[in-house]
Amino acid sequence: MSSAFKVALSVAALLPSITLAQTPAAPDTLPSAVAAALADVEAAAVSGGTPGPTLDRQARALTRRLYQRADQRLLWLAGTSGNGRVDALIDALLQAPQQGLRVDEYGLESLAAALERARTRPTAAALADADVRLTAAFVAYGTDLLSGQIDPTTMTTAWHIEPQRSDVGPLLAAALAQPDLPAALAALRPQDASYNALTSSLAEYRRIVVRGGWPVVPGRGVVRPGDTVTAAFAGALLGRLVVEGYLGAATTLRPAARRDGRLQPDADASTGTKTETKTETKTETKTETKTETKTGINTPVLYDSVLSSAVQAYQRRHTLAADAIIGTGTRRSMNRSASDRLRQIAANLERHRWMPHQRGDRYVLVNVPAFTLRAFDAGREVLSMNVVVGAEYQGRSTPVFSDSMAYVVFRPYWNVPAGIAARELWPKQRADASYFSRNGFETVRASWGSYVRQTPGSENALGLVKFIFPNDYAIYLHDTPLQTLFAERVRAASHGCIRVEHPDALAEFVLGWDPERIQTAMNTGSDNYRVNLRARLPVYIVYFTAYASDGAVQFADDIYQRDAAVMSAISDGAFLTANAQRAVDALARVRAVPRTAGTVR
Repeated sequence: MSSAFKVALSVAALLPSITLAQTPAAPDTLPSAVAAALADVEAAAVSGGTPGPTLDRQARALTRRLYQRADQRLLWLAGTSGNGRVDALIDALLQAPQQGLRVDEYGLESLAAALERARTRPTAAALADADVRLTAAFVAYGTDLLSGQIDPTTMTTAWHIEPQRSDVGPLLAAALAQPDLPAALAALRPQDASYNALTSSLAEYRRIVVRGGWPVVPGRGVVRPGDTVTAAFAGALLGRLVVEGYLGAATTLRPAARRDGRLQPDADASTGTKTETKTETKTETKTETKTETKTGINTPVLYDSVLSSAVQAYQRRHTLAADAIIGTGTRRSMNRSASDRLRQIAANLERHRWMPHQRGDRYVLVNVPAFTLRAFDAGREVLSMNVVVGAEYQGRSTPVFSDSMAYVVFRPYWNVPAGIAARELWPKQRADASYFSRNGFETVRASWGSYVRQTPGSENALGLVKFIFPNDYAIYLHDTPLQTLFAERVRAASHGCIRVEHPDALAEFVLGWDPERIQTAMNTGSDNYRVNLRARLPVYIVYFTAYASDGAVQFADDIYQRDAAVMSAISDGAFLTANAQRAVDALARVRAVPRTAGTVR
């Protein structure tokens, strides 16, 4: 028996004693009825039979052992005394779709039927069956919240943060023992502002999908603020922005300025107008082209400050260059379907469930696709900056993992990895014998061989400070002399390590030193000066392509192409299938049945 389950069972022993005095079932028949119900549910889970909850081996073991420690007594149903706890669990299960969970796996329809049988004819078998299905649904739901529905290792080899599977047993047993079950159930979900924001966005994008999504922004060319465009293009753009809330539905288009009684395009906008007209005529359907001719939607319209400001807001939210220019990148982003965005949100909710729910009071979090680093103290963000991450080619991508920062090195040497030296440095040295000396490189002989290193200084590739959290991937945070990289929109350019925009501010946070002391250590202090942290600092390198920032959900490019597999696997949770909706409705009807004295629900 694992230590996790031993803890779980000891907590389960604290469950309140349940009286059966108000139920017609004879108490002495219940233990055998519970055992039989457990066997039936487990057999269905193993065989994949339906209807019933989908339980893996750990979930089946936990369900069984919770009853073993309770001497096969009912955990939920005992006269009317269990109504509040049953209602709390049903309410949580009914809310599961709002978190993008695949509720098909909880056996809700069979649970609803079992509860109805137990309510109308509470025999020992009926009570035990309903009770076991409640526990199985509770275990399945709680496990999904605590560690996710999908094994991340089946999605990508680059996710190395282990979901908290070993903690599920004690956490669920402790939740079941809490007198305030609604609060205990709520505490199982990730306690993260970004997770909450994503759940709100999931509901918003479901509504958008149900209403038909948004229009496609046509054309290919570049449209700049002040350009004249066709009314067809402007109308599609306006509709696109209205659906996602960047403009109000009452917003009107502004015709281009009249000159000599005629509509004239702006002098610098002819390319945009011609491109849009040509592309629309070429790509739109016959029906749409006919409508365009009839309604005169080739009429020139100004891409004015109202439209361009809304486009700029859209670009900021989608980590695009916020210049209000509609080019290939902005048009491609706008033309991703609402269904695709919905799946993306659900995929990133699942990634949150893969993360540790308790990250410590102080920690650093780097979101690779967003190219950002954020530092937290007492759960509050106290520092944010841009970063440069690994390039998306030649094995340079930055992996997802967590570790603890142990020390900081000021004015470090850069011990060049052998592969980088062979590919990038030695060819330059052979072509120019002064290359090493001009750039501060030297060859160092060691007992195991020789290697190339770069001496400390402002031109060192690691800059003036590096932050070390020992890990299996040789990844760390560091300064860089190439500050211009932080102005780029796509900042995937390193060999895998993470370059930070403000290393001095990060050093202040990590070490608690004042700014003057940090600047001295970086600029005039000893070379290769190591400072050990008094307490290790958790560092999380994560991959979220939908995340919250300043209270709003942002979208980032999937720079390493890791979204598709997760989006496909969680798709049923994103959309809420017809089967799942039917099961939710069935359970909701049971929840609405009035209480009847002396019976269970």
